[in-house]
Amino acid sequence: MERRSAPVASPAEGLIAGAFDALPEACAVIDSNGRIVRANAAFAALFSASSDSLAGRDLAPFYADPLDLHLAPWRTGSPSGQTGPVRLVPPRGEPFLAELRAAPAGSHFAVVVRPAESARAPAPDAHGGEGAYTLDFASGTVWFSGALCALMGVEADSGHADLDRWLDVVEETDREAALALLKAGPRDPNHLFRFTCRVRGADGVWRPLVHQVRVLRRGRRGQPLRLSGVAAPAGLADVPAHQEDARLSLALAASGLCHWEYDFEADIGSVSGDLHAGGDGRTFSFADWRARLHPDDVSRASAAFLGLQFGGRMDEIYRVRGSGQGWVIHRCLAEPAGRNRAFGFTRLVGLDEAGPAASLPGDVEGLDREAAQSVRSAALTTWTRDLQTGMLTVRGPIAERLGIRDGTLQVPADAWLERIHPDDRERFDLASLRHIAAAEGGELEYRIRDMENRYVRLRVRGGVSAQTADGRALTLSGIVTEVDETDALRRKLAETETRLTEAVEAARLTRWSFDYDDRLFLMSGPALAAIGFEGGDQPGAGEGVRIALEDWIARMHPDDLPRFREALATAAARDGAVEIEYRLRDSEGGYRWVGVRGAITERTPDGAPLRASGFLSEVTDRRRLEEELAARERQLADAIEAGLVGIWTIDHTTGERNARGDVLRWLGKSLDESRVTAEEWGTILHPDSVEAARELFARLGAGEIVGAIDLRLRSPDGWRWVRTEGRPLAFDAAGRALRSAGVMLDISAERAFADALAREKERIDTIYRRSPALMHTIDTQGRTTMVNDHWVATMGYKPEEVLGQPGSAVIHEADRERVERELIPRAFETGELWREPVRIVTKAGEVLETRLSAFVEYGPGRQPVAAHGVFEDVTDINRARREMEAYAEELERTNRELNRFATVASHDLQEPLRKIAAFSSLLRRRYHGQLDAEADSSLDFLIDAAGRMRTLIDDLLAYSRASSRPLKRERVDLERLVEDILARLEVSIAEAGGRVDCERLPVIEGDPMLLTLLFQNLVSNAIKYRGEAAPQVRIAAEPEGEFWRISVSDNGIGIESKFFDKIFAPFQRLHGREEYDGTGIGLAVCQQAVERHGGKIWLESEPGKGSRFHFTLPRSEAQDAAA
Repeated sequence: MERRSAPVASPAEGLIAGAFDALPEACAVIDSNGRIVRANAAFAALFSASSDSLAGRDLAPFYADPLDLHLAPWRTGSPSGQTGPVRLVPPRGEPFLAELRAAPAGSHFAVVVRPAESARAPAPDAHGGEGAYTLDFASGTVWFSGALCALMGVEADSGHADLDRWLDVVEETDREAALALLKAGPRDPNHLFRFTCRVRGADGVWRPLVHQVRVLRRGRRGQPLRLSGVAAPAGLADVPAHQEDARLSLALAASGLCHWEYDFEADIGSVSGDLHAGGDGRTFSFADWRARLHPDDVSRASAAFLGLQFGGRMDEIYRVRGSGQGWVIHRCLAEPAGRNRAFGFTRLVGLDEAGPAASLPGDVEGLDREAAQSVRSAALTTWTRDLQTGMLTVRGPIAERLGIRDGTLQVPADAWLERIHPDDRERFDLASLRHIAAAEGGELEYRIRDMENRYVRLRVRGGVSAQTADGRALTLSGIVTEVDETDALRRKLAETETRLTEAVEAARLTRWSFDYDDRLFLMSGPALAAIGFEGGDQPGAGEGVRIALEDWIARMHPDDLPRFREALATAAARDGAVEIEYRLRDSEGGYRWVGVRGAITERTPDGAPLRASGFLSEVTDRRRLEEELAARERQLADAIEAGLVGIWTIDHTTGERNARGDVLRWLGKSLDESRVTAEEWGTILHPDSVEAARELFARLGAGEIVGAIDLRLRSPDGWRWVRTEGRPLAFDAAGRALRSAGVMLDISAERAFADALAREKERIDTIYRRSPALMHTIDTQGRTTMVNDHWVATMGYKPEEVLGQPGSAVIHEADRERVERELIPRAFETGELWREPVRIVTKAGEVLETRLSAFVEYGPGRQPVAAHGVFEDVTDINRARREMEAYAEELERTNRELNRFATVASHDLQEPLRKIAAFSSLLRRRYHGQLDAEADSSLDFLIDAAGRMRTLIDDLLAYSRASSRPLKRERVDLERLVEDILARLEVSIAEAGGRVDCERLPVIEGDPMLLTLLFQNLVSNAIKYRGEAAPQVRIAAEPEGEFWRISVSDNGIGIESKFFDKIFAPFQRLHGREEYDGTGIGLAVCQQAVERHGGKIWLESEPGKGSRFHFTLPRSEAQDAAA
């Protein structure tokens, strides 16, 4: 191939020119995304295409094994010269083996087709890196990359094989142990476990492979079901101890190496030779080994050795005292072996007969330089401080950073201290002298000025490396690391872990291809079983499972079918690439999400698609997590919108303040401005909140974590309450805060509610205190917790005399047991008491009769917390009631006597009166006219008096009965009752020439006899007390609330208003007997009848204009129903 001499136009063309110049085989250059940049003619011929047509095409569809594609980015980071085998499948023709080689620029790599003989039998070491695999115990299948196929010599073009077939290439003695480890797995699901086994390669040679494996899925009992791992060739150190112990010991002895291990916690080590040995030749201590070191090498070698316990590595040349008086030169290589442990090898380099360090052989000096380079590559710097001389020795990259070319710095401690940041000097000195010198060990961070006058943050670890017999420290040693570099290593480790996780997840891909002519899918991989297509991930599945397009679509969710058809059409019409996610129905009737990626891999000459292929993976869990994450993001956004005002930070050293969020708008700033001055904060801070804000920042500056502090800030909508809290983020040596941060929440609504609640509580407390009732509150134990002002004033106690005391202490002793055993338990059980009679005793000894009512207050979980009692003082009421009962009893006795008198009067007085009237009438009939005129007149007066006396007695008896006889209520039709009365008065009405008009009257509940007396007396009086005109009487009724108002009006002589009350008194007359007869008791009977029915009677009248008597009677349900 002709070499180009002209300068290339671009880096890509230069790389291609270099590839074409260096390789005679068919080759192509691809970029980091797997797209062909350029291909030579031989490479294009394999694909039946021209070089120009291949440019820009994606190489991924031509990979026979998709795992090879995922391993490719790992190989681009390998050193130049390493290669990796990949199998490629052209659209037409046989698969061929190619090598993946890193390009010099690092951003591209070359694909070189191997000669046919190499492709048939690749050397097991030709992969230049790892091979990945996934093992599924449930199906007994192993999926592996092409690289691993070359490593293990497994022939499987489909990229997977039966587990037993895969294990056949493992050495028999290692097979059982390896299988047991794989089936057991680590306890920690995130742990990557490691084992080694020997396998036979394609060339028939046995080689050890180191496996690093992680469990992807476990069963219900915790057993591994699916694992993913990476296998790589092992060196001598990777061979299991049970296989290589003898060879290792022989190799160590032959090379003069002494193997040792050291336990820093126990301060003792074990050794296989005598270079480190103590007295017994098998063990040694740090102190014994250090005592044998040359004085000029003590500090350096001790620091490197002690650095092992802090993660450092050791590669040092030093001198130790030999068996005679001379010095021998040793080289020691060591590294950490877990927590507080290290292992290493020591070998004899030579003898130092001259003594001075300057006389070291040239090769030893070279080894010393290598040791320094080893320390620098580990990013560790060793240090030693001699407490007697005050000298500090620093070796490593930190020394170079400070301007020392050879990486070694020896200065007085004071000179080192001058380079340290002023704020960190005191802490550095205290930590060095107090903590480390006290043999407690320690870790310290401080800032030091480098050669460019910039401060670098260092982390120092170390301990006492030499001490006197009485325990006094002589020297301190340890390691120094840059904190920033350490963090960078941690980030790189996290990124590596992320890439490894992605590679492991990629190993679960399912391959698919689609034939447009047959309309068939050909699939193989783990996702098929999950969505209900059996056989695609089973041993012996061959090339895969064939699925008709119609069957595939039948399982698709109806909502996703349009997108699926659109993706197919787009892929066929455009660049041929397709990427889509949709749902498929699984064997249980539910739906699972799958992600599909692929492209058109073969077309007809006119561009119509013939075949497409790609990868499919189940993404149900990811979609579910994305939905949950989106929901949480929405919740967070809602929460922020609902109440988060902003976040803030403050640098206590410089006073610089920053803020984010809506508070910037309150400050009149845009949301992308974060710097806020103290003066700007002051413009929106309420004067009443200034002291609280000062307290907040003072406490933060002192290093405190400050809880909630409420402040008032002015927003565009007015003053609002915010709650802020913060915490320090960094501290100085004295524990004072350097930086702090916090958040602000809008609590205006919460404060408004709290204020309203406080006002309501105050209102209720005021009502309680000032209530005119006796208020007394007890807790669930019966102790008094609160009394109101009226209780204190009435009972005479001071509040402090009763609070905390049993509430029953003020109960009368006769009622106390009932209150304690019955009323209080019943109140807490039922929730209330109602007007229970209880006597209480004041401080002065006065007994008050009360009615106790109570209700229970409940707390969380409806647990009772208190009972509030109200004592209603009924002492005066009871006294009045007792007096009234006495009066009623006396009145009842009087009424009985009156009834008895009336009965006696009606019987005993009527008998002699009848005799007087009878004999007087007899005398007048016999002797009328025989006696003189005076005698006849006397007899007439006697007969008239007897008649009037008889009428008076009858009226008196009627009044007595009207006022004292029991009321007999029944349904009374007043219209019919009046008709009966008018019938009895028909003669007198006719004699007077009168007329009585009665309107519609109601039906009521009443006593028929009393109602008859009422209407009869009123109508009789209207006829009797008539004027010159004929009497006209009108009876009417109308409803008035709960009563009927009935009126009886006439056109009689009328009554003066001054006599309105007098006429209703018994035996009161306004006219003489000569004018109108009667006893004057009729209206008194009317009043008794109305009042006993619960009504009242009154009069409207003027002399000469007639009278109108009004009275009310209760309305009855019977009358209302009739109405």
